[in-house]
Amino acid sequence: MPKTNVNIIKYKQYISDLLKLAFPILFGELGHILTGVVDVAVISRYSTDALASVSIANSILFTVSIFGLGVLNAITILLANKRGQKERTKKYFTASFNFAIIMSVIFTLISFSSILLINKIGFRQELIHDIKIYIFIVSFSIP
Repeated sequence: MPKTNVNIIKYKQYISDLLKLAFPILFGELGHILTGVVDVAVISRYSTDALASVSIANSILFTVSIFGLGVLNAITILLANKRGQKERTKKYFTASFNFAIIMSVIFTLISFSSILLINKIGFRQELIHDIKIYIFIVSFSIP
């Protein structure tokens, strides 16, 4: 059997660079998910209808937001390629920031437009109002 001995020291710089790129993305994604978790934990003490409304609204908003985050994560890949080519990436900051602002406005509008679909999805009538209110309020946090 061949002996597989991976020399970690050889890849130490690669691992370090990868972690530098991954941690901001990881914490951003974790923060986004924890927002929904905390909302559900707080509202669960109020009533089951409120919990159902917030959970449904969080599912809708998470779907929209995760798609938006996926689009924005493309910037990370492009900048990693530029950095791998030993190109300076600071010059892309303004363009990346403007792209993120434009995408956040687009996905905020998509979130607001999801309010129009709530009546057609078939939720219980007593939940619809709370779902709409929650989506409206939380949509402002997307940017």
